[in-house]
This record gives sequence, structure tokens and C-alpha cells, in this order.
Amino acid sequence: MQDPTKPLRFVSVADPALDWQRMDVHDYAQSRDPDKVVTIPGSRPTWWEVRPLDVDQWVSVEEAGGVATRRLIQSVMFALVAIDRGDGTAWRPTRIVQAIGGEQVICSQADLQHLLEEYGGNRLREVGCVIYERAEVGKAQSGAALFTVPPSLLAELDRIARQHAARILAESKTGTTPSS
Repeated sequence: MQDPTKPLRFVSVADPALDWQRMDVHDYAQSRDPDKVVTIPGSRPTWWEVRPLDVDQWVSVEEAGGVATRRLIQSVMFALVAIDRGDGTAWRPTRIVQAIGGEQVICSQADLQHLLEEYGGNRLREVGCVIYERAEVGKAQSGAALFTVPPSLLAELDRIARQHAARILAESKTGTTPSS
């Protein structure tokens, strides 16, 4: 895990551009090491850029209490900086608020609605989980901590793995390879 006091740029483990044949997605999911990202030739992943939560944001997220999803989405609201879609365009939040050290741009409710519609709840929970866990471990334990994949994303990962296995089986039966 990288230094949780610094911004982080990462790819969702459910990104369709990831090459499951040449990449250990589960290892990447735990480390979020950008050097472990392997994409399908010709495709570009979506990169999420997040910043650490400040203390006021952390308290607000913790006070959200109860439902874990609420905490994760609130983490996204506070810490999402940008989304690089891989096609030369980027998305950024629009709401300006006062924060420690001056103004900060965070996601508005309209921004969150847009993200939900474009990327879905599982992806937002995953991004929120990365943000939240970075704040939870702090810098002192960052070398020993691993990111977890939200349980809601496990079904999607299983679906992707099954598709990958089916593709490999079909290729073995027809004698073709991904490069042919």
C-alpha cells in the first residue's frame, strides 16, 4: 500500500480494460500498485485519482455511521479529485467548499448521481473503500495494510473471471490465441 497521506491514482479491479490473462487482479486489488496494471492491447483503463481525507472529513464520514455504503460514498464525495477516462478526457467534481487550508472541490449530489449512473454502485463502493481504508490505517501502518475488495464487487469479479475462463476454453477448442 502506498503512503496514505499522499494522493493515489488507481484503476478499478472491475475495469473492462484489465487483462485478466496477464495480470494478477487480486494482487493488484490489495496493493493498488500502478506497475501491476496490465491492460488488454489497444484498450485504456479509467484511472481514479483520490486525495487523503482530512480530519474534518474523516469525522464526518465516521459520523455517517450505520450503513457502510453511506461511509464509502461520503468518502468518494470528499476525496475524489478526478477520473481520467483514458480517452484524453477527464471528469472532475464541481462543488467548492471551505476546508482545512482553504477552498477544496468535492463532489456535489449531482456529481455523485452522475457517477452512480455512469459507473454503478459497485465501482463507487470500491473507490470509497480504497479512500476509507487509506484513512483507517494511517501512515504508521501503511506498509502492513492491504486493501480489501468490497463484498459487493466479488460477484462482478467472479463474473469477469468466468468470462475469462470461457474465452480461454473457447480459444483452446478452436486453436486460436488472443494474439492470432
